[in-house]
Amino acid sequence: MKKILFLLLITSLVISCAETPDWSDKKDNIPPGHVQNPLVENINGGAIITYNLPDDKDILAVKAIYNLKGREVEIYSSAYRDTIKVEGFGDTKEQLVKLVCIDKSFNESIPVYLQINPLTPPVELVAESMVVNETFGGIYVEWDNSFRTDLALTLFAEDSEGEMKEDYTYYSNSPTGRYSFRGFDDQPRKFKIVVKDQWDNQSFWENTLSPLFEEEIKPYNENGELLWNLKYFEAENLYTGDFHDYRWGDNTRGLQLVVAGNTVGNSVAFWLSMRGFLSRWDPTILPNSENDIQPIPNYWTIDLGEEVSLSRHIYWSRGRDVGADFNNPSNRYYYTLPQGPKRIEIWGTNNKPKSATDFNNRMEGLQYWTSWEQVGGTDAWKEDWVKLGENDLLPPSGAQNQAQVTMDDLIHADNGFTAEIYPEMTNKKIRYIRLVFEEYYSANPNGVHIVGIKFYGAYSNR
Repeated sequence: MKKILFLLLITSLVISCAETPDWSDKKDNIPPGHVQNPLVENINGGAIITYNLPDDKDILAVKAIYNLKGREVEIYSSAYRDTIKVEGFGDTKEQLVKLVCIDKSFNESIPVYLQINPLTPPVELVAESMVVNETFGGIYVEWDNSFRTDLALTLFAEDSEGEMKEDYTYYSNSPTGRYSFRGFDDQPRKFKIVVKDQWDNQSFWENTLSPLFEEEIKPYNENGELLWNLKYFEAENLYTGDFHDYRWGDNTRGLQLVVAGNTVGNSVAFWLSMRGFLSRWDPTILPNSENDIQPIPNYWTIDLGEEVSLSRHIYWSRGRDVGADFNNPSNRYYYTLPQGPKRIEIWGTNNKPKSATDFNNRMEGLQYWTSWEQVGGTDAWKEDWVKLGENDLLPPSGAQNQAQVTMDDLIHADNGFTAEIYPEMTNKKIRYIRLVFEEYYSANPNGVHIVGIKFYGAYSNR
């Protein structure tokens, strides 16, 4: 046994002392061949060049060299591809591109020169597609960006002395974009929007517009009297007793808290309990039975008391108490609270909604006013109302769980989730608002938590 161990030891020493094979590529100073049969496909802002590689076995990459705004640019494509894309040109002038093969010894081939003729750059197409209109407190911009180019849209506005001052920059790479630049009075002024891409190419739009006057549609008058009817659900024949699960008179959780100006605070959030939800209207459903579940969506109708034109809606979700530290995980549930809405639709009408006298029985009313399958709901009320917009309460970062939520996401929620009223609806006369809570952060929420809402626009009769 000792002899066997000794022989194994000697063998391992011999192997370890042998030279390690050199598996690296041999270096040389021989230039590779150049690309063959290059073909040019001109595209918006650049070109796609297809070619055949030389027969050399050690080709590493192909390099394209060209000029952008007087600066030399180099881009690379690996030896496993036969195309290279050059982009970033800000006009349609003829451009010179040089292609060079590089081998694994970093030798370069003789260059092959090509002429390309870029099509209209995306940044110009975006500016050409822009539709700009007056909106409440500013201007509303829509544009197409089918190439999903990274864009910066900077607004310049004329000040009282006639100087153009930079106001705000909005960033986007969405295929369709829309944004409202706000903060202006209703006096005519010159506006200019400069559209810039990642290569600093620019195009612009310019015109003189008069923003519409905007103000908050307030739920209380100067004497502190509530102007809105927050209990309009009863006229819809949806509820027996009090909608708020006997919490209307409870100042710690009542619906009046939602219109009191609160934006943060767990202790001032409205809370609708879902206990016994369906059994309260359908006597065939036993309370707390497996059939007595919370139906989705939830609905909330508000009588504003008078006609208005709406511009936007802001919603504050329950997420933390005043002064609570965002770094504390227990306070980071803006986007994870099961009772927190995830998507809200905004509907409106200027006609008095149907009431109990319009239906033969309670079930008929439920079927009209809801889409709840448990009662055969049809959402037929939507035929009598118009959709004004929708509010998605999603983190801007795209976070999919609490661990991914960023500080910017939390600040965004702190500032409220703003939803623009569809531009074609801002001139509608609206008295009644219906919020449809379509989706929650839980598939089966056991309640609804709301901190605050606000509407902006203009009063029609003032």
